[in-house]
Amino acid sequence: MILMVLKYPNCETCLMLRAYFDPSELSDEDINQYHEGKKSLDDFPKRLRTEILEILTQRDEYEDC
Repeated sequence: MILMVLKYPNCETCLMLRAYFDPSELSDEDINQYHEGKKSLDDFPKRLRTEILEILTQRDEYEDC
């Protein structure tokens, strides 16, 4: 069992990333570090970068509605 420990549970981006990725692919710690700017997209494997960008793009499109 993996315990979810998002530091920013009210952040829509963090919640979207958690909902999309299995914790074995993208851990809560990775999401927290990305939120805090301690990790950039370049720090993730290429496949994850592509999927993260797609999620962020979808979020931006949703906010514009």
